[in-house]
Amino acid sequence: MSDQVVSMDKEYRTRDGREVRLYAMDAGGAYPVHGALPRDGGWALFSWTVNGKYIDKAGGLRYDLIEHKSIVKVDCWMNVYKGGVVTEGQCSKSDADRTGCGDRIACIHIEREVEQGEGL
Repeated sequence: MSDQVVSMDKEYRTRDGREVRLYAMDAGGAYPVHGALPRDGGWALFSWTVNGKYIDKAGGLRYDLIEHKSIVKVDCWMNVYKGGVVTEGQCSKSDADRTGCGDRIACIHIEREVEQGEGL
C-alpha cells in the first residue's frame, strides 16, 4: 500500500488474497489498525500499521493490506473512426448504429470485467 493510509471507507484483502474485516483504525501504538482474517472456520485477529503493513516474524508480506476494488462488467458497443477515434460506448449495436457517422470504419463489441476505476 506504500504510504497510503488505511481507511474504513475502502475494502481490503491481504496480499495473498484473503478476505479482511476491519473494525478499528484508532487502537494506538505501532499497529492501530485492527481486523480479522478467516481461519479454521472462524476469524483470527490481526493488527496492521496505518499503512496496512503487517510484520511477519518470518519476514513475509502475505498479510499486508491491499485495497480491493469491485469488479464491474462492461458490455457495450463502440464506433471506431479513421485515425483511431473511438466514441462513447452504447448499450446496444442498434444504438451505436443510430449514433454513428458516415465515416465509421467499425463498430466493436466490448465485453469484459474491469476493476472499478481502471483507466481513470
